Amino acid sequence: MGNAESSHITLTLTINETGPHTAGSTITGTIYATIDEHAKKGINDLTLYLIGKEDVGVQKHASSSSSGDGGSSASTSHEKCDIVRMMIPIPDTRSPTGMQRGQHEFPFQVGLPAALPSSMMSIQEDGGGYARIHYKIKAEATRYGKGKAIAKEEVPLVIIAKPPSYHVPTPTCIEPTSSDVRLFYFLPRGNISFTANVSDTSVGIGEAVEIGLGCKNESKTSIKFARASVMQKVSWCANSHHAEEKTDLVQGEFSLDDDTKTPRRGQIVGLPVETLDTLKNNDTFLKNNDTKITLEIPPYALHSYIGKLISIEHEVKLKVKTPFGSTSPKGKVNIRIVPPRQNAAVAGSSVQPSAPALDGQDPYW
Repeated sequence: MGNAESSHITLTLTINETGPHTAGSTITGTIYATIDEHAKKGINDLTLYLIGKEDVGVQKHASSSSSGDGGSSASTSHEKCDIVRMMIPIPDTRSPTGMQRGQHEFPFQVGLPAALPSSMMSIQEDGGGYARIHYKIKAEATRYGKGKAIAKEEVPLVIIAKPPSYHVPTPTCIEPTSSDVRLFYFLPRGNISFTANVSDTSVGIGEAVEIGLGCKNESKTSIKFARASVMQKVSWCANSHHAEEKTDLVQGEFSLDDDTKTPRRGQIVGLPVETLDTLKNNDTFLKNNDTKITLEIPPYALHSYIGKLISIEHEVKLKVKTPFGSTSPKGKVNIRIVPPRQNAAVAGSSVQPSAPALDGQDPYW
């Protein structure tokens, strides 16, 4: 409950809907204003705000010479910027004479912008930095002649980005590559040619992405395993200081038989290819590849987002592992993770991700 002037004026803010709230939806609630008998004056104006921010902190370390004590010191650089800042005037509260003593209630309705990104929080494992997107509804009471609020109240909001209403699967592939395999970085052992098909570059939380492998081993070393994973990287900056946090969301290994693992020139995994040129024929790859895995995006994955201070990126990574001392070929392709879309219909175009953060006039709460 907000306080003002020795607690003679108080505000209470309630929201009818239970969160989390979806971007593009409507929030309704009530502001309760109480002016007790000891208040010298009433309230001339009552205003509601919807505020959303990127809020980051990066730990910075000082050298032993600059710390002054012969050791090292650490401090955290903070920065914030607005994603949204909306002012919603409350009708029937602006009055030259002021809102008089007693209890007053004012229903309100706020439409959330459809392009808002999801609330999120990422903390570095060592506790040295953080990145978050957070929202709140705030009510402020003012009086003519006063330069600041005489009473205020705020309620945090958890917002989920608007799910796509329609979706067209967009497959892609890791670029066909022929990698030289070397023992201890200088002894040539032949090459391994591989590619991988990714069933969709836009995947919802709880949905699965199918990955198919095509690989030809023309080296003198064996393949221990081939693994695909979905990686998440959250990066942020504060006053030119940068930090990031990487997470392996989900991974799986392709099924390789014993014959495939035998070190033999010309062994083929998945797609029966003879040359790298055949690997590049995507139609043949899609029809014939029988070495596939399915990876489900876990519920704790963050939604892809590019903002002013924070970026959340995802990629599918492929690794063909060879024995110790030998080069292990790798490849990757970017994907986007979007909110759950169980009710999304297949349509003729894809949906763009959440909008980037907007500059705000006041970067602090």
